[in-house]
Amino acid sequence: MIGGVLTYEIKSGGKACGQIIGADGSGEFAVVINGTADVANQWAKDFLRKIEASGARLGRIVFVPAEEGYSGQSVTVVTPNQTAKRRVSVRLSARLGGASEDHMDDPQERAKRLATTAAEEFVRCNGISTGTPDEFIFHGADLADEYFQDCIAHLKWAGECVVFEHGEETTVLLGDYTLGSFE
Repeated sequence: MIGGVLTYEIKSGGKACGQIIGADGSGEFAVVINGTADVANQWAKDFLRKIEASGARLGRIVFVPAEEGYSGQSVTVVTPNQTAKRRVSVRLSARLGGASEDHMDDPQERAKRLATTAAEEFVRCNGISTGTPDEFIFHGADLADEYFQDCIAHLKWAGECVVFEHGEETTVLLGDYTLGSFE
């Protein structure tokens, strides 16, 4: 059970890994936390304290629990006129040809998007590239890792990967495998 998603920015320090960070470890990160929302909240606080203690400078921090609401650096929502906001949203949606892909109004969709990004980053960071675009191999202890299993389960559920198991080796092929992609 996902208890929450933590997103944070490191301005310097840390080790280099992934595609969206700089060589000095700076960048934006997302962590999917299992458990209840309270356990996830406490884990996120402890995790951020450890990062700060290592000497890294933190930037933006947002924690989205698996419940209505979230916490983070000062967040201000200003909606003086809901009717006007709705009209702008409808006009924008009509111009874009449908619903907005951003889903910033829906915490569940945002959490899903962040979880998908974190799971994909895990695959790209820890898998062995085969030379084929978006194809990664895992074997040995990686296959027994609970976080690896959770990431693969989430990506399969979201339609973002297919998995081929060959004995003691698993191949993960990232891509859009939703029903909409086959139309």
